[in-house]
Amino acid sequence: MSDRNVVIEVNGKQYSGFTGMNATASLRELSRSFVLDAVSDSKQHVPFKRDDKCKIYIGEEKFLTGFVEEITTSGTKSSHKIAIVGRDKLADLVDSRINVLGDLRPPVSLQRCIEHVINHLGLDVKVIDDVGGEYVRFYGLENWATGFSGKVARELQLFTEAEDLATPEPGGKALDYVMGLALKRHSLLVPTANGDLMVTRASGKEIDAAITHIDGDDNNNVLTYTFKDSGLKRFGKYIDISQFNIIAANESGSVTAGKIVDNRGIATDEQVRQTRQLVFESEVASSEGEAQDRSAWELAIRRARGRFYQCNVDGYKNQTGKNWAVGTILPVVDEFVVKGGLKEEMILDKVIFSLDKDSGHSSNLRFVNRDVYQLEAIGNV
Repeated sequence: MSDRNVVIEVNGKQYSGFTGMNATASLRELSRSFVLDAVSDSKQHVPFKRDDKCKIYIGEEKFLTGFVEEITTSGTKSSHKIAIVGRDKLADLVDSRINVLGDLRPPVSLQRCIEHVINHLGLDVKVIDDVGGEYVRFYGLENWATGFSGKVARELQLFTEAEDLATPEPGGKALDYVMGLALKRHSLLVPTANGDLMVTRASGKEIDAAITHIDGDDNNNVLTYTFKDSGLKRFGKYIDISQFNIIAANESGSVTAGKIVDNRGIATDEQVRQTRQLVFESEVASSEGEAQDRSAWELAIRRARGRFYQCNVDGYKNQTGKNWAVGTILPVVDEFVVKGGLKEEMILDKVIFSLDKDSGHSSNLRFVNRDVYQLEAIGNV
């Protein structure tokens, strides 16, 4: 298989020869997606149907495991166009709402909470805990987070009786519920090529590759670029207002009435005018300490969205011979974007693989600060 070939596999048979393609993966989106375009002069029928299971390959590497969700055909007397749209298996978690879901009695891990929702929906999705939740399975609750210190231990922390009764409301979005729990543990939920869900701290993986845009440099690989540093959706002060889960607090008997109804966390961004203030409510019931961490997390995410470097490069592979992948860390060097140039190690947080009849095969890459998704970065705010 060519390293630039684009293939969809449906019912065990592979199809290629597409005239257009966009395939997207992002650290901020819970489902990978694709759009494929084809043109034929024979007016053949599409050999598969909506809801068929599929796999997408970009070059030699599997990119997505999911479903064909939409097929559009159009044409004239002499040509026949086909557009195929689909997402991975996590699309059903993104779109679905929860019916009556039984309680999960704490202490429980983030992984178990997510698996509870996935089982409720009947999804064929595995939850892969890259943070450390498997530790408790092998070593027991009494040794939970042993060997882990400080901020990492907080991410491994089990949900407790006093703070959480992990019960989503009927009719609520499954996505909002699981994302809210992940935010409480400062974790990211990242789709895999197999359509499974990985729980990770997004610490990133350094690779031996680089983005270079320097006048006269033989290593230049940037075709087009955009650098953005915006404060339009950033604030100088973030205030998270939350409350304990009342039922859980009553059962534990360890929380005062004042703390049940009024928990606040405040984070300050010194890079933004302090006259700009955002007040918001936590997605789920939180303690005062968790509200503090949640406000700092909101600061970090908005900082990421406000400052990024985006570029187009030729082909789908980086200098290691592998396809570009979200969560990888590499140096980004561009002497043109800001005074003094840009020279930072950044994390790749979004990839769009493209095929176009005019521009050929290319990858659109978006980079943000390498620490922006990590709890370690929050500690330095």
